[in-house]
Amino acid sequence: MFAFILNILYSIICISTLSLASGNGIYDGSLTNIPIEHHRLENDRIYLDRVRGSGQAGYSMLIWLGTPPQKLRVILDTGSSFCGIMAAPSPVVKHYFHMNRSSTLEETNLRIDSSYVKGYWSGQLVSDMLHLGIGLHKQVRIQFAAITNQKEFFTETTRFDGILGLAYPSLAVQGNFYQKPVFNEIVQQAGIRDIFTLTYCASKMRKDLFGNQYITGGGFMTLGGIDNNLLAGPVFYTPIVEKYYYQFQLTNVLVDGQSIGFSPYDYMHYPALVDSGTSILRFPPFMYKRLMPIFLRSIQDRSVFSHGFFYRGHAVCMEESQLLQHRFPTIRLSIRLASFEKTNFKTPRQFTLVLSPMQYFILSGKERHGKPCYHFGIAGTSGAFGIILGDVVMKGFSVTFDRVNSMLGFAVSKCAGLKLQTAYSKQF
Repeated sequence: MFAFILNILYSIICISTLSLASGNGIYDGSLTNIPIEHHRLENDRIYLDRVRGSGQAGYSMLIWLGTPPQKLRVILDTGSSFCGIMAAPSPVVKHYFHMNRSSTLEETNLRIDSSYVKGYWSGQLVSDMLHLGIGLHKQVRIQFAAITNQKEFFTETTRFDGILGLAYPSLAVQGNFYQKPVFNEIVQQAGIRDIFTLTYCASKMRKDLFGNQYITGGGFMTLGGIDNNLLAGPVFYTPIVEKYYYQFQLTNVLVDGQSIGFSPYDYMHYPALVDSGTSILRFPPFMYKRLMPIFLRSIQDRSVFSHGFFYRGHAVCMEESQLLQHRFPTIRLSIRLASFEKTNFKTPRQFTLVLSPMQYFILSGKERHGKPCYHFGIAGTSGAFGIILGDVVMKGFSVTFDRVNSMLGFAVSKCAGLKLQTAYSKQF
């Protein structure tokens, strides 16, 4: 009965919708048109550093660990809370942390194991000094797993030496053991606000002087707040509904303007989450089965695309202009606005992220007959999660993880080729 009443209430509320939509490209595939380097913004105690990567390979940043500092690259993962650094030689890892070279290392007898959608690792719990060279000029003692055993987490194609989990501390529990998450330690010991922002830039294929193709991309991580220099419009906030992952409530999903047919009540029971450790956009099985037929019907002449391209991770190789000729649909994710309970009927109560086709196509970094290859960046989930917004969504927007006010903020990024538009909707 309660569910029935909720559905009626949602169906009769008339609201306007703010839309973060794709427009003409303003991003040239490099970071040179963003007028910042890694630096400290003195007035707001906000600190910023560059991120490297793409939707296919993941996004990572450099850290300096131990005494004397050892330079390592860690992938940024808002879908987990453990920090693990490779600490043993491996044929698939170029760099690893040499524990015997650090004079400030402290060991324990505890071990950590962590599994992911693909791969796992295990290692000894240790602590050491993290050197923050992004304007803070401070050292923070952090706990992490010195990884000595792994399977399929590090591969020959990975470009990182560890993982930095950025989710809530409640995910950093293993049995009776609790590992203090790195960002929590930075907040406490360095005295910054409990807020960080990830701004991932669009991936572009480029050629070097020898004709070899490579992917440009990257982005920025901001500690302590938001750097407005990176934004092309205002920030829209939505409440975090569960402090495990960064979960929030969607209100609708539309493909080429057509709803996939679920109510806000359905989305309430399957909260969405932002996961920078996931490359693609994932839907629960029952939503995925509803979405894909609508999606496929929207494509003009899909005969050149195999079933395996959409469902099995196969690649298609063609120029971007050829890909867009098939008129793939836009996908709209409508999200509950943070001030929903406090607003009147004239105030917008949801905002919409509009995903262009080039956001959900992922450059593989490979080519065939001189043409770049793409993977399809939408799939179903195997677990009980709601919709997972991976890098294909994040590379279009600057996402703020405001843990002080329990909010997620979304804004159009200057380096994503998007601009702000306004649209209206008659129903929630």
